[in-house]
Amino acid sequence: MRNISSLLNFFDNPHKKFYSIHIAGTNGKGSSAAYLAAICISSGYKTGLYTSPHLLSLTERIRINGKKIPLGKLNNLIKRFQKEINRFDATFFEAMTAIAFQYFAEEKVEIAIVETGLGGRLDATNVVTPILSLITNISLEHTDVLGNSLSKIAFEKSGIIKKNIPCVTNVIQHQSLSVLKRIAHKKNAQLYEASKKPEGLPYSCTLHYVKQYAEVVGPQGKEETLIVDGKVPFLFKRGGIMVFNGSGSLCIKEIGRAHV
Repeated sequence: MRNISSLLNFFDNPHKKFYSIHIAGTNGKGSSAAYLAAICISSGYKTGLYTSPHLLSLTERIRINGKKIPLGKLNNLIKRFQKEINRFDATFFEAMTAIAFQYFAEEKVEIAIVETGLGGRLDATNVVTPILSLITNISLEHTDVLGNSLSKIAFEKSGIIKKNIPCVTNVIQHQSLSVLKRIAHKKNAQLYEASKKPEGLPYSCTLHYVKQYAEVVGPQGKEETLIVDGKVPFLFKRGGIMVFNGSGSLCIKEIGRAHV
């Protein structure tokens, strides 16, 4: 974290100039990030999206309102950062992260959806202080780096949970979830489980995978039926309600809207 922090500090900490939502997890990070970005854009926010890896072009990693960073702009930022990248011995991912944040700051995005590269606790993106953290799921991956057990990997992923910042998770495996709960409690961060209806919220969400739709039920009965294209939907938005799903579901009042 020293490299990315030094790099960002030299450029006046661009990551502190916009709101963010931080996403970690084994699977579903990219899809959740894309859905969240689409929701923010449709809600009228100028929205940055930082994901990895790219398929064809490096510019795919950095987007604003769905549009990739222009190649000329990316090249210009690389040139501006090059001396400090070498000075701080930053890795490729650290350099790209700093460049993305600088681009978002210069273009005055209102919110950025930021996907971790690997793990979470020591990931270069973990310099952000988000309005919401999202941990999609946890399974064995990159065991040589993250650890050879679910609890160890969960500990690394839970590193994105920040003090007093709410976190949504779709993790249901007991061993992993217990780690997330412990870290969230330690940091006084509200942990919303996607498989449960948040206490005190008069809404629930039921997914029907065969018929491919979701029912959102409120105090007056069924509120709306959401038609989905795939067998496993991830995220929907209805007015002031956010529905997050990986293999379970969560219906909560939109977190963070009042802060953006």
